[in-house]
Amino acid sequence: MLSYEECIPAIEIAMREIAAGAALNPLRQFYPIGTNGGKLAIMPGHLPASRLFGVKIVSKFPRKPEDPHGSHVGAVLVFDDEAGLPVALLEGGALTAIRTAAASAFATRLLARPDSRVLTIMGTGEAARRHAVALRHARDFREILLWGRTLHHAESLCRDLADLPCEISAVQSAEQAVSQADVVCTVTSAREPILFGAWIKPGTHVNLVGAPSADAAEIDSLGVKNAVYFVDHRESAETQAGELLRAIEAKLVGLDHIAGEIGHVACGNVDGRRSDSEITIYKSLGISAQDMAAARVVVDKALASPERGLDYSW
Repeated sequence: MLSYEECIPAIEIAMREIAAGAALNPLRQFYPIGTNGGKLAIMPGHLPASRLFGVKIVSKFPRKPEDPHGSHVGAVLVFDDEAGLPVALLEGGALTAIRTAAASAFATRLLARPDSRVLTIMGTGEAARRHAVALRHARDFREILLWGRTLHHAESLCRDLADLPCEISAVQSAEQAVSQADVVCTVTSAREPILFGAWIKPGTHVNLVGAPSADAAEIDSLGVKNAVYFVDHRESAETQAGELLRAIEAKLVGLDHIAGEIGHVACGNVDGRRSDSEITIYKSLGISAQDMAAARVVVDKALASPERGLDYSW
């Protein structure tokens, strides 16, 4: 029920609300579980434009790439913000994957050069597949280059995406994949950089998606320094954007390196791309407002589809 044609505009509404200070968006909380790297993440929030409030609960456990469950398992519980009654319990993994890719597509619409034709995706999991589909709603990409730590996984993803109307190929060299790109998306579980500023050509737009905490980074500090740096939510980025925090620790940039939230660009309060030679970065940490916006789309479609045989009466 959650198409990109519907989710991307919903994400835009959420990001404008965040920029205007209208949404309740507490920082995501992580709690360690067990001894094998598992975490419990809790993301509460309220998006007035969606008329919903609620919470996403995520079980984040390390798993092998071929594991059918993925690294993020969870649920989103949403309530009506007038009556305070529960409206829906939604499977969180798919909702998160779709809304995250939609947010990257929204940022790409605002920040990438209009003539961008080559998309490089670093990562080969579910998020990579979602981004390959979603970003074609942002630019008319003629070629998609896929890179992963294992070439076999990139080649497998190529086969999965064979129906897309563009050329798709797996690339063994990360540097080669990046140096050819107009837009780069990093959607990995890397703890240390897999993307380096020296590889990025002028005019490239980068979506940093995969490192969601202060102790992880997908791009090196030089890459952060060389780019105009946008975020989904400033408060989250100042405490949880690992790439930015490392660049600050290295004394290459300060917190003022954040050019603005992507919602501010959408509202016209902050300039986006200012020239064809600028390198731009959108740091996606993921926020509860995006979950509420995506949930609204699903709830509305579910309530309008009684033929699905579900009873929505309370």
